[in-house]
Amino acid sequence: MSTNSIEKNGDKAVLTLKQDLVASTVNDLRTIIQKAIKEGIKNISINMAGISVVDSMGIGLLISIQNSLSKVDGALEILNISTDIMDLFLSMRLDQHFSIKGV
Repeated sequence: MSTNSIEKNGDKAVLTLKQDLVASTVNDLRTIIQKAIKEGIKNISINMAGISVVDSMGIGLLISIQNSLSKVDGALEILNISTDIMDLFLSMRLDQHFSIKGV
């Protein structure tokens, strides 16, 4: 059972992560996101406050989410990321694919 929560409002949703974005959590998150997109969500914000680890599978999931949202003229936004994760995302130029906002 997921401890992550998603709040939907029209075609927008905010997903609040309660677990690090790593291989062991990716499948659960993918299911939540795919369901939201099928229900008409086009813009997703992911609140990463308190998340300290993002691995390659997590980064792959974020790119996959952005690609899926692009197909429905939507967008992904990452919120409240730590300085370390921000540095990682910027070094990978992920800010060119989706909006990233630090704490």
